[in-house]
Amino acid sequence: MTGEGKAMLGNSISGVIFDLDGTLADTAPDIAAALNAALREAGQKPLPVPDVITMIGGGIPTLVKRAIARLGASGSLQDVMVERMLYHYKRDYCVHSELMIGVADCLDALQERGLPMAICTNKDQVIARKIVTALGIEPYVMVTVGRQPDISKKPDPAMLNLAAEQIGCAVDSIVMVGDSDVDATTAQAAGARSVIVRNGYFSGDYETIGAEFIIEDMTCLIPLMSKPGDA
Repeated sequence: MTGEGKAMLGNSISGVIFDLDGTLADTAPDIAAALNAALREAGQKPLPVPDVITMIGGGIPTLVKRAIARLGASGSLQDVMVERMLYHYKRDYCVHSELMIGVADCLDALQERGLPMAICTNKDQVIARKIVTALGIEPYVMVTVGRQPDISKKPDPAMLNLAAEQIGCAVDSIVMVGDSDVDATTAQAAGARSVIVRNGYFSGDYETIGAEFIIEDMTCLIPLMSKPGDA
């Protein structure tokens, strides 16, 4: 955990906003399957799931761009591959995806504390909401804010600000829980607190991303937060 000597999150938190991929859910197998289906259709070789994981973050257009660059393929494939990957992912969005370790118990504990929750993800909003429903966590989250044409994606704070507004919380009183530098930067830009989990999809240096707290997995989130009424 970073920030030794800092206060715990405690009663100052009025709501919790989560990233989705690599934070609440291990979605990489289905993302990789959709990407590789599009790559095969474009005459390109598929990429191993561990390689795809290093490219996740920023949404499907960004992932496709990174995959094309990794394979040394023509950039002219970008638009058609995005379209085809979306086609495959909209069809098979939650075949092998599952909740990350500790998520179910964490959501139960936060709900018991009466804390409103939301999801803020660069994943296409329609697909994100379908995954949330398929994984059975829809009852816990008031809103899922995903990639939309009229709002800037993370690390711009616009999506996080919108999610905070929609759960009725001041953004400086919420905590952004994610798995990457993008999530940490988003929280900083919005003036929110931040917790980053190590067991997600980020492959960089956690100590340099500016997160307030770094935890091993979602089982460690609740201990950061004292119950209402605690000293």
